[in-house]
Amino acid sequence: MDSRHQITGNLVAAAPSISGDELAIAIREHQFVVHYQPKIDTRTLEFVSVEALVRWNHPTLGVVMPDAFIPLAEKGEHIHGITDIVLETALKQNAEWRDQGLDLRVSINISGASLENLDLPERIHDVTGVFNVPSDKVVLEVTETWQCQDTATALDILNGLSEKGFGLALDDVGTGHSNFSKLQEMPFSEMKLDKDHIHSATVDEETRQFIAMCVELGHEMGMYVVAEGIEKQEQWEMISAMGCDEGQGFFIAQPMPGEQIPGWLKRWNTYLGLAENHQRASGPQVNLSEMTGTFHRLNSIFPTKLDI
Repeated sequence: MDSRHQITGNLVAAAPSISGDELAIAIREHQFVVHYQPKIDTRTLEFVSVEALVRWNHPTLGVVMPDAFIPLAEKGEHIHGITDIVLETALKQNAEWRDQGLDLRVSINISGASLENLDLPERIHDVTGVFNVPSDKVVLEVTETWQCQDTATALDILNGLSEKGFGLALDDVGTGHSNFSKLQEMPFSEMKLDKDHIHSATVDEETRQFIAMCVELGHEMGMYVVAEGIEKQEQWEMISAMGCDEGQGFFIAQPMPGEQIPGWLKRWNTYLGLAENHQRASGPQVNLSEMTGTFHRLNSIFPTKLDI
């Protein structure tokens, strides 16, 4: 889940003056846009999926980051309208990529508030049908705080989504709400390690052991493990050595508009020595020393990300 607390130019991460009425207008006028952050397979360095991240193009404040408006939206009914916009936008974009020969999974954040709506699985399935996107190419990310909701209803909805073929990711693992014994009863297929823990694990042994435990437990439960918030070489090396399946963060790429993704892939593959639009369903593993060398070469050209 994307959460930068900063202001850069007209990028606004904190806007206390935002009101519910403004949110209602923004939904009605479709002022929201979606950017996509690449996720990389740690073994092969393949570009395999993206996370869809919403931004609000506020008419006077500029680009407002989700931390500034999602909590307000979740207090009322506005979160459902925002979720619908993100879902439709991301699936339409995924369909366009597929038409270009780019086969990616797309992860979409679902609020805990949405896990009170029993028709959610059918509604999302209907939208995937409109854009002809296979269910197994869609991962729905739910934060750990969903466990604070009506657990029985939420579990029914999660099971319904799983039965429809959607992937389910437990987001922000490590923020204090996980009950790993209960997780064995849940239909989650993916675990996302919280970025704050990734950042501190390189300097704190206890946190590093916790991350290693999460990776091991996740794999034992048959879950795909993703590390988010990777911003430094040493963090990439750490999560790769621990066996995380995918990684995402500014070290790899910042979120970008959907139309920039094919160009980013071309640039990524160029520096990996792969064909222009190469995507490998499976392939030989790349060892850690090769990955480290590759990223050093990439970063000598693009210090923080692969710009388009």
